[in-house]
Amino acid sequence: MGLFSCSDDNETVDNLLPPTIVKVCVWDEDIEEWIIPGAESKIRIGTPLRIEGTNMAQTIAVYINGGLISAFHAEDNAIELVIPDIPVDEGEIKEMNLNLIRVVNKAGAATCTANDFQFFGRQITVTGFSLTENDGRTWEAVQELPVGGKIRIEGNGLKTANELYINGTSVDLAGIPAEEKNDAFLVVTIPETLPFGNAVENPDSRNKMRLVTAYDDRTLDCVIAGKQVEINRITDANGNAITEAGRNSVVVIEGKYFATFQKLSFNNQEIEPTTIESNRITFTVPVDTEDFTVGDGELTVVNAYDEIGVSREFTLLGFVPSVTEISYTMPKPGNVIRLTGVNLYDKAKVFFPSSTGEKEGLVQSASSDATSMDVLVPEGVGDKAGYIRIESEGADVEVKGIVMFYKQGVFLKEFTDEELKPGASGTPLVQNKFALYNPDNRPANDTEPVNPDYFIYFKNASIPVSNDKHGAYVRFNTRQQFETLLERTDIEITKETLIKDIAMQVDVYMPKPWISGMLAWRVDKDKSRQNGPRCINVAPWRENKPFDFHGEWCTVTYKFTDFILEKDEPETMTLGVWLSKYAATYTALLTFINYNYMYTGQTPDSQWNCVDITDFEMGLANMRLVPLTPVAFE
Repeated sequence: MGLFSCSDDNETVDNLLPPTIVKVCVWDEDIEEWIIPGAESKIRIGTPLRIEGTNMAQTIAVYINGGLISAFHAEDNAIELVIPDIPVDEGEIKEMNLNLIRVVNKAGAATCTANDFQFFGRQITVTGFSLTENDGRTWEAVQELPVGGKIRIEGNGLKTANELYINGTSVDLAGIPAEEKNDAFLVVTIPETLPFGNAVENPDSRNKMRLVTAYDDRTLDCVIAGKQVEINRITDANGNAITEAGRNSVVVIEGKYFATFQKLSFNNQEIEPTTIESNRITFTVPVDTEDFTVGDGELTVVNAYDEIGVSREFTLLGFVPSVTEISYTMPKPGNVIRLTGVNLYDKAKVFFPSSTGEKEGLVQSASSDATSMDVLVPEGVGDKAGYIRIESEGADVEVKGIVMFYKQGVFLKEFTDEELKPGASGTPLVQNKFALYNPDNRPANDTEPVNPDYFIYFKNASIPVSNDKHGAYVRFNTRQQFETLLERTDIEITKETLIKDIAMQVDVYMPKPWISGMLAWRVDKDKSRQNGPRCINVAPWRENKPFDFHGEWCTVTYKFTDFILEKDEPETMTLGVWLSKYAATYTALLTFINYNYMYTGQTPDSQWNCVDITDFEMGLANMRLVPLTPVAFE
C-alpha cells in the first residue's frame, strides 16, 4: 500500500479552513473502484486521480510535481481529476516538488508527498491506423499497413516515441517534423525494404508493432500488407537496357520490393542470384548446358507477397561475348588492348569504329576461361568515336557504354604551361616533369609501346611513403577546363548531362608494374586533402598483386559518383550544378602520391599498404570527359 506524508501549510482564515489531505487514490478500471496505489506504482499521465481529505469544496488550485492542474472537480471531502501533461522528468521538476500533490484554497494549502510511487509519463494506447496517398492531405482508416505506405498511428502517449519496430525491423524515427508527432498520433513511412510474410526472420515478430517511448514499451498486433515485386527494367553489367543476354553474362533486374526476395527463375528454371538489394537483383546466366535451357521466355521474380511473382519477357542466349572493361580506350594502331568480360574466345572477330567503315583488329590471344582477350589495334582507326563490335559463335555484340577514341572530350592534351594555366593558381604547374612529347618531338623508343601523339612524362628517383609529398603532378582548374571544353559543338556532353552518365579519364603508362601509391584527382587542392570529399584516389594494385601494364598504355577512369556527395546527388545532379557547387574556381591536381589514403574517418585498408618507390616513371595523356551511357555516333 502506498505511503503518504501530508501537512497543512496555513492556519484558519476567517471561517474558511485550509484543506487537509488524508489519502490519494487512482481509478482501477478492472474492478471499477478507487484504490490506493501499491508500492512502486507508476501513476501515469491520463490516469483518473482522487484526493480525499477535508475542506476541499473551495479549492482554487491543485498542483502535482509543480504543475498546475486547471481541470478538476471539488467536493467538500474529495477532489477528482484526470492527470494532465504535468512535469514527470526529474530534470523538469524542482526537487521539492517531486511526487508532491498540493491543494490550495484561500485559507491555505495542504501537501502530500508520495513516498513509494511516482507520477509517470503517459501509457501508450493505439486506437487505430490511417493511410495517406497524397502526402497527408487526406487520411483513410485502414486495417492493413502497406509496405512503403505513409501511415498515421493514432492513440495516446505517442509524443515521446523514440523507437519503432515493425515485423522485428527498426523503423527510423529521426527527423520526423513536430506536426507529425504528438501524443495523439505518430506519422511514419513504412520502409519499402521491410520484411513481410514468411520473409520475417522471427515468426513471433510477424505482424507485430513495438513502440517504445520515454515512459512505455508496448507491442501490439498489426497486419503488414506486402507489395508485389515491381520490375522497372533489365540491364547488362554496364547499365544498358537489354532484352536478351548470353550464358555467363551478368544481368541486372532493377525494380522495387526485392527485400523479401524468395525466388528467381527463367521458364520455371530456378536461378541463384549473385546479389540481392531492395531495388536490384544481379545474376549470371547459367553456363550449364545440360540442366539449364536457354531461349525465349520469361524471367520471374517472386517475393513474400505471393508464390506467383512478376514476370517479364526475356531471351537467354548461348555463349554471347560480353565486355565489362577495355584497358585502353584511346589507342593508336599498333597498340594491344585487353578486353575483359565473359565468353571472349580466340575465334571471335573484333571490329573498331572508323570514319571509313569498321576495321577488324587481330585477336592475339584469349584466356583459357574466356574472361579476357588481347587485340591488336588495326590501321585506319582513331579518327571517329564509337564502340567496339564483336562477332562470336553467331552472336553480334556492340560494346555500348565504353566509348573508344573520344577525342572531342579531351581537355588537356599538350600539358604545356599555356594549356594548364587558365584558372589555375600557384606554381609550378607540373612537378618532376621529365619531358613533353608531341608529333615533332618523340621519345627514343616510340614503338614499345606505341605512344600517344601528345603526352607528358615524369621521372622521380625516389618516392618515399609519405602523406604530404607528391611524386608527380599537373596543376589545372577543373571548372575552367570543363567549361572551355563544353563550348565545343562536337561533344555529346553538356552542363545538363547527369554526372552519373559521365566520367573523367586519363591514359597512364609506367614501364614497371605499379606496386605502390595512388593517382588522385583532387578537385580542390587547397581545401580538400587526399582524404577529403573532393578527391578520388585510384590504385589498381594490391599488396603482393602489382598492376602490370604489359608494356602498353592503360586508361584510368574517375566516376563523378565516386566523390562524396549528398543523399540524392549521385542520381540527380547535373554537370553544371556539380561544377558550380564542387569545382568553383578551385585549383585542381592530378597527382601521384605514395600513401594509403582513405576517406576521413575510414581505416586504411591493408590491401594498399605502401612501400618506398625507386626509379619512378609515369606518362600521362589525353585527360578527357567521356559519356558512360550509349551515344548514337553518326
